[in-house]
Amino acid sequence: MSREHDYDVIVIGSGIAGSTLALTLARAGVRTFVVEKGRHPHFVIGESTVPSTSYSFEYLRNLCDVPELAAAHSYPGLKEAGCTGWPKQHFWFGWNDPGEPVTPEKELCFYALLPPRGPDYHANRADFDHYFVKLFPKYGVTYQDKTAVTGFESDATGARLTLKPEGETTERTVTASYVVDCTGHASFLAKKFGLRKEDPGLSTNSRSIFGHFQNTRFLDDILPPNEEVGFLRDGGTIHHVFHGGWIWGIRFDSGVMSVGITLDRDVWPLDESIPAEVEMRTIIDRYPTVKAALGEMVPIRPIIRTGRVHGGTDRIQFAVSSIVGERFILSPHSSGFIDPLFSTGILLTGAFLNRFVPLAAKAVKDGDWSQERFRPLETTFMREIEMVDKVVGGMFRSWRYGQNTFRQYWRLWLYVGSAMYMTRVAAPMEDPEGPGVFAANIPSVERLIRRMHAIIFDPAFEPDSGTKQLKATMDEVWDSSHGPGLMDWPIEPGRTVCIKFLATGETRKAQLQMLKWWRGLVAENPTIAAKVEVGRVARWILENRRRRTTDAQKVEESKKGDGVFAQAYSIIENIRLGALQGPFTGHPGLLWKAPDTAARIDEVARAFDVHSLEHDQVERARQAQKPAP
Repeated sequence: MSREHDYDVIVIGSGIAGSTLALTLARAGVRTFVVEKGRHPHFVIGESTVPSTSYSFEYLRNLCDVPELAAAHSYPGLKEAGCTGWPKQHFWFGWNDPGEPVTPEKELCFYALLPPRGPDYHANRADFDHYFVKLFPKYGVTYQDKTAVTGFESDATGARLTLKPEGETTERTVTASYVVDCTGHASFLAKKFGLRKEDPGLSTNSRSIFGHFQNTRFLDDILPPNEEVGFLRDGGTIHHVFHGGWIWGIRFDSGVMSVGITLDRDVWPLDESIPAEVEMRTIIDRYPTVKAALGEMVPIRPIIRTGRVHGGTDRIQFAVSSIVGERFILSPHSSGFIDPLFSTGILLTGAFLNRFVPLAAKAVKDGDWSQERFRPLETTFMREIEMVDKVVGGMFRSWRYGQNTFRQYWRLWLYVGSAMYMTRVAAPMEDPEGPGVFAANIPSVERLIRRMHAIIFDPAFEPDSGTKQLKATMDEVWDSSHGPGLMDWPIEPGRTVCIKFLATGETRKAQLQMLKWWRGLVAENPTIAAKVEVGRVARWILENRRRRTTDAQKVEESKKGDGVFAQAYSIIENIRLGALQGPFTGHPGLLWKAPDTAARIDEVARAFDVHSLEHDQVERARQAQKPAP
């Protein structure tokens, strides 16, 4: 191992990407230094996972032998790490028309994995990210916070960073073989080398308003129980969709909820004269079900309206021309962002970590940090971000045409998510040419995404005929082997549509149908078929069976000990419809029993703001125009 530099790798930024990257690199024997401009705990969004995200971190945990990553792939693991969270058993979507409540035929639901593999989780990033940072001493990671990176130089032999600690006048330099920029939208290296595209070339065009709130109501205290959903609607991530935008509701077991509104900028252009909180409440008041749930919410910290990227506009999308340079690479969230819809931020991060860490460990041994070694990561990421944009951008466009068009385009996400998860389970995740995020490297899936996107963005799109065309396109790829409900969706089903086929608790027949469909998909794509290992699928199935037994044992052992694992499973069971009697808002069975809950909420309220005004040029300009008090 070379000792000519201070470190093998320097990581800039200590959010979820930087912290977990540092831990896994160090575990692999890579001398790692992390520099952080801010401090922990910090406030940042990106709080929801999907099955493929959870699996990515489970895979990374086993690949790198970092057991603490259990906090990043299950709700019980999150709670054992002492973090605030929530079990995410499904994705709930409700269509909202102005002045009309949500009714059953306007509801859509897609199950995440059931226990023991699931459920997924919501994570309060303030203590989630901090948890991993606090593990740095254990794994030998050197860490320095409240320190700005002021300079970067590199050549064929290595890289040098210039650092300036907060409150100090002198600077110092550190050297490394390689640098990874995990600073997100404020990417130091993207700015230094002019990598950020002035026009990101993306079809998604949105802006956001968001914050953390108390005094929100459960939807099942507002709407009648929905047996088709089978869980409390708040037992997953809430998506209220409407013409030109959507509202997320990400609940935590502290009683706090993350709420954000993401708006199509062409439908809802920014009026800078309207304060963020006024705009947020005006939109909420348009929709009766949303108003009943969120109308009395109280922010625990200032509400944020985006305006920190893409030349200071309010647009949240950005992209770069390249993620690889001489002796450096940009992490996914430093390279591009689409929208919070479908929680792809952490998903892309997990995929990147599984690919980069083994390459970096090899580079340390053979001294080869050439751009060519890391270029395959760039090729795949660019394809992934394009596919994410086409799925998400198409969803935004579908909302312009109403509920029926939205429902048919929503099927594309179901298909892509199913193909992604099952194929990633069967192939090595270290391989950048594997299935990819949103199945971007599966040719038939890529063709489907492009076809659906072209239909919805056709300038001549007409709601009736266009929606039928979307439906016909999806009907072609869902054959009878996939079971009823997916093959031939009516334009107007007149009922709640709830898809459960990925859930491990489904019937054996449903699982066999799903497996048959997946085998056909793999056979249709020889490049992916060559990477699939059936033994991995078998091990996945056997691991599910093993966990059913071990989790039941852990629950009983937990009851005799600290009770954490048992309480986590109790909340998982209590989000099932019928497990508790309402009202559910404030129900003790849905709140984490801990003496420090109030202190934790206060800590988040005072946490360092990653989305602070120093990065928010639009909001900063508006604040500067206010008269002095």
